[in-house]
Amino acid sequence: MEISRTSKLKSIFHSDSTKARAMRGSLWTIFGHVTSQGLRLLSNLILTRLLFPEIFGVMAIAQVILQGLVMVSDLGLVPSIVRSKNVSDSRFLNTAWTLQFIRNCLLWMITLAISFPIATFYERSELVYLIPLAALALLVSGLFPIKVILASRSMNLFRVTSIQLAGQVIGTSVSVILAFYYKNALIFVIGALLAELSRLFLYRCYLKGANNSFEWHKPSVHELFTFGKWIFVSSTFGFVVQHANVFILGKLLAAHTFGIYTVALVLAMLPITVCHMLNGKVLLPLFSEMSRNGASVHDIQKGRYIVLAGGTLVTLFLMFISPYFFPLLYDDRYSLAGYISLLVLMASLPELLLIVTLNKLMVDGRSKTFALLTLFRGSLLVILGITLATSYGIVGVCIASLISGLTTYILALKVKGMGVLVKPTYEALIFIVFFVVSVGCIFLYSEGLTKVTLLT
Repeated sequence: MEISRTSKLKSIFHSDSTKARAMRGSLWTIFGHVTSQGLRLLSNLILTRLLFPEIFGVMAIAQVILQGLVMVSDLGLVPSIVRSKNVSDSRFLNTAWTLQFIRNCLLWMITLAISFPIATFYERSELVYLIPLAALALLVSGLFPIKVILASRSMNLFRVTSIQLAGQVIGTSVSVILAFYYKNALIFVIGALLAELSRLFLYRCYLKGANNSFEWHKPSVHELFTFGKWIFVSSTFGFVVQHANVFILGKLLAAHTFGIYTVALVLAMLPITVCHMLNGKVLLPLFSEMSRNGASVHDIQKGRYIVLAGGTLVTLFLMFISPYFFPLLYDDRYSLAGYISLLVLMASLPELLLIVTLNKLMVDGRSKTFALLTLFRGSLLVILGITLATSYGIVGVCIASLISGLTTYILALKVKGMGVLVKPTYEALIFIVFFVVSVGCIFLYSEGLTKVTLLT
């Protein structure tokens, strides 16, 4: 028995089979994210004692603006390369790298034009310089070699994960050191820029594979844009889905309260972030390879439910501990962050379901259908979010997220070929457990949740 277990472990860490690579990729992705969140938490514990909550709020707005620009200009390079048959063609890879860099240069120039209007809208003058300076990191990431994507395609993630963590350690350390001397959001900008510069150096020097050069190959451009044009639409509204809460509440809430809200998201977004990473780095490449090799629906279902079950269990656990987490580790100014985190977690089940469901559309090449579903969800979320948040604040945004997510999930299962992913019994069990735990948390933490409802 012991010999059998040892041989299985050796197989996981040394075999080149699809299953072994998927398991290794999952382990490295989870390890990387847990370590990353641990570093982020440690830095937050230090920085929240050195800086005012308002600084976290204004930096959250700047970061969301940059993430928005990246997503609304998404050319679909990652899924295009993951599913392409031309990854051995250097012209294809060099063209993808050239497009990546050109796009990021254009994004930085856009930040110069939009920073003043955004600063005026949110009535925070520091955004005029924070946004363009923070966008310098985009210029650096535009130079990341395509071999980073190829490593994800083959699910060989050890070096990629190590380099990502090394960059975070460098950037976080610099930000924390600077925070002792400067009480300004610029410390985050400097830390992020140094993190990206470190990653660029390490990717080029230590990641296996060829570095890229500028090249323009028309057939490759055509292939990338044919698939990527609908990714552009889905990414635009995917950004709306992910960050509508920040845009809406950043305008409606007081700066101090909004800063507390952004700190609460550190814990609340953990399960969703892990699922997104597993989906992008493991599930999507895995399902793509399975599709090319003619794998059964049962195998795809199994992979889907492993990730979904893990994300659900982590979410339920965090729902119980979040009201105790922030008072234990943060000072009294962040006492309500635990209850805010609980509300966000209670509304997160539809997002978990959609992450592990819509990837089938990408594998099948149905990027148009994926884009239309994302467009529908984003539009509904914005309409409901603005309407409900005006009267109910944070609670209203959470309700809007829940309704728009469930509606989109139901529509997704109606799409041809999507129903085969779902086992009704398993799906019903997940919904029932999530509902029961949510009701229990409402009764347990009703006093704190009531205080959150007053933050309008």
